[in-house]
Amino acid sequence: MSTPLAVPFISIHTTRLTLEPVAERHADAMFAVLDDPQLYRYMLSEIPDSLTSLRERYRMLTRGLSPDGSEMWLNWIVVPREDGVPIGYVQATIPTGEASALLGWTIGRHAQGWGLARESVRALCDHLAAAGVTELHATIDSRNARSIGLAEALGFVREATFASDDVLDGVRGTDHSYVLRIQTTAP
Repeated sequence: MSTPLAVPFISIHTTRLTLEPVAERHADAMFAVLDDPQLYRYMLSEIPDSLTSLRERYRMLTRGLSPDGSEMWLNWIVVPREDGVPIGYVQATIPTGEASALLGWTIGRHAQGWGLARESVRALCDHLAAAGVTELHATIDSRNARSIGLAEALGFVREATFASDDVLDGVRGTDHSYVLRIQTTAP
């Protein structure tokens, strides 16, 4: 039996950003970021129905665990240090007892093109690696050039391409499966 990972669900700091553990208080600012249909061109996630529903979702996510306890659901809000206004999120889903994580990220369109997604995802990868995660996974729509570029720039390697379960605008997409294996050194 493997020992469950203890991934600290704490703020993560970079040169320009703070990744704050998701809290209900983030909902107001994040609703404005997520209420953009263009963010969902390559993912099935839905635009939040309302500010109230986003608050409820964030309240549930503060636990850091799936309802049945089988997964850690770790979500951070990406906040530039300069102005303190949230611009997106990064997340990791870690099955209990495993040393692998499925990553996701979304940065609002107004904050894209400045390397902030790369900086935030790199910080998340480093945080997870320090906690003992040895494999990081990402599933990316094959049309999402920005996310593919980000993953590859961080060292993720494409392992597979497959028909997506998602149907967007009546078209079944194609996804790429990426992995980043963390090299550990024995003491």
